[in-house]
Amino acid sequence: MKLQTVARYLLTMFASAQFITDAAAAPTENSLLWEIRSPKGAVSHVFGTIHVADSNVFRQRDTVLALLDRSETFHAELNIDSMFAMQDPSLMMMPAGKTLRSYFTEEEVAEIRAALKERFGPMGLAMEGLKPAAIAVMLSIEEAENSLGLSVDQFMWQRASEAGIRR
Repeated sequence: MKLQTVARYLLTMFASAQFITDAAAAPTENSLLWEIRSPKGAVSHVFGTIHVADSNVFRQRDTVLALLDRSETFHAELNIDSMFAMQDPSLMMMPAGKTLRSYFTEEEVAEIRAALKERFGPMGLAMEGLKPAAIAVMLSIEEAENSLGLSVDQFMWQRASEAGIRR
């Protein structure tokens, strides 16, 4: 394992431990933004993002973006560039010979079909070949507002990339 990768894991573990410790004494409840200071004075920030494209969840946007813009490095939960490059859509498909009827009653299949048709129109029928969990994700994502166009994670990843911040 590369030294840089090990360092990222250790930083993440330290940040998580510090986050849990600070959370108990934090004066501001429900905050997604946390500051971490090392004994030598180095400052890092942890922002608990949400994987949706709803700007309503990005309540501390100005503060978070100002901190991001002044950052030397940016670390995310996932490497979004490699995540999309390695994505295999076939993993979301049901195994050969399986259908919605393999998992649900006729009434439930009718409800799922109706929800897919209502939400996605004629394309909803094509989604019947997805695994039940994938269908649930597709239906729930569609429920969330899409005011950012990207998830908060993707938005910050792209901004860091465009600013030349080391990732």
